[in-house]
Amino acid sequence: MFGIIKIRLNFVYIAIILGSAALALACEWDEKLGSYSGVRCPPREYADAKVEDTAYSSSLQRCKYDHLCLPQNEKKTSFKCTIADNENICGEGRFFCENECINPNSESSCGANGCNNNKLIDEGQRCDEDRICKENECICRAEKILCRTACVDPLRDRSHCGAKGNCSDSESSSPDFIGNACSEHYDCIRGECVLVRCPSDEQLCIDSNDNDNRFCINLKLGQKGADGQILHCGACGAVCGNSFDPNAFASGCKEGYCSYSCNKGFTNCGEDRDPLCLSEESLKSNAKHCGECNNVCQTGTNCKDGVCV
Repeated sequence: MFGIIKIRLNFVYIAIILGSAALALACEWDEKLGSYSGVRCPPREYADAKVEDTAYSSSLQRCKYDHLCLPQNEKKTSFKCTIADNENICGEGRFFCENECINPNSESSCGANGCNNNKLIDEGQRCDEDRICKENECICRAEKILCRTACVDPLRDRSHCGAKGNCSDSESSSPDFIGNACSEHYDCIRGECVLVRCPSDEQLCIDSNDNDNRFCINLKLGQKGADGQILHCGACGAVCGNSFDPNAFASGCKEGYCSYSCNKGFTNCGEDRDPLCLSEESLKSNAKHCGECNNVCQTGTNCKDGVCV
C-alpha cells in the first residue's frame, strides 16, 4: 500500500513516496518563479541531463537554500543550481531572501533592502491603509495628501477640510493651504465644512431655496426675522401669520406655537394663541369683560362705564 505526503517549505516541495523498498525524490516546476524548486537537480524526468556544477547541499543533488534548479537550454538537457538573488529569478525590482522573493515596493515590505545569509538586513516598513509603497517609500494614496504626519482626504477630513498641495500654509488662497478645522457640528463635505447636526435642543433647518443655507433653530422659540416676522415656529420655514383679530399681531413663539399681542390701546382678554383685543371703550360696555377681562355681569345686569349695573 502506498501513500503520498506533500510538504511545502516556502518554494521547496518535497514529495516522498513511501513503500516497502522504495524511496524516491522529485521536484516540481514552479510557475511563479519560472524554475524547478525542489530536492533534486535535475528533476527525475530529466535524470539523464547534464549537471553543470555542484552547488548542492548533499549527495542527493539538492540545491542549496538560496539556489534554484534552472534548465540551461530549451530542451532541458542541462541544469544548473543557480543562486536565487537576481532579477531573472524573482522578476524586475525584486530580490530573493529568506526563501522567498521580496518586493521592496510592496505595502508589506516597503523599502526592504539587503540580504545576508538568507536574512533581510533591512525589513522595510509596513505601509498603513492610507498609503501605498512607491519607489521604496510609503506615500499617501492618490486621493489623499500629507498633512503633518498623516495622510488625509481633503474632501472629507474634518481637521484639514479643503487642504491643498503641501498642506503647510494657513492662508486659504495658498496652493498649499492647510485646510479648515470643521467645528463640532460640521462635517467636511466635498472640501467644505457643512453644518450637519445641531445641539440637542435645536433642529437643523435647510433653506428650500438655497441648500447651502443651513442653520440651527430652537423650534419651540422660533426666530424673529429682519422684518419683524416670527419664523420657524414649530417647524422649519413656518411663519406666524396674522391673527383672526385685526387688532393683534404675532409677537413671539412659545412652545412651538405662535403667540400674539394686541396693538397699543387694546387689552388682550383672550389667549396668546387666540387673542381677543378689546379697546378701553369696549371694556366699558362689554358684559363679559366689564371694566376688565373676564369680569362677567350677572344675568339681568348690564355693563355701564365699566361697571355691572
